[in-house]
Amino acid sequence: MRPVLRSAFVGVVLFGALASIGSLAGCNKPLDDDQCQKIVDKMVDLAALEEPPSDHVEKVKAEVKTDKRTLQNVKDTCVGKMTKSQYDCVMGAKTFQDATQCDQK
Repeated sequence: MRPVLRSAFVGVVLFGALASIGSLAGCNKPLDDDQCQKIVDKMVDLAALEEPPSDHVEKVKAEVKTDKRTLQNVKDTCVGKMTKSQYDCVMGAKTFQDATQCDQK
């Protein structure tokens, strides 16, 4: 299931790009811990959609969503930096690719 892990961690890297843009958008309220965790969950779920369904995919999803390194990266690059419009974009995305385009919001 390497593609799921790779896609999920690529999603976490997305936080860096989104955060740098988000910090420039002063009129949009920054995200909190809970919202950033929801983005992680959404990105992992979207990445998993690209894989054939299996119990292993569900196990990998659970591991990525609770990975300490992932969660620290979220705190460092998302909390207080990403914006509500970026959050809304990611949460409304239907595919992983759509979510990666949210850095332009």
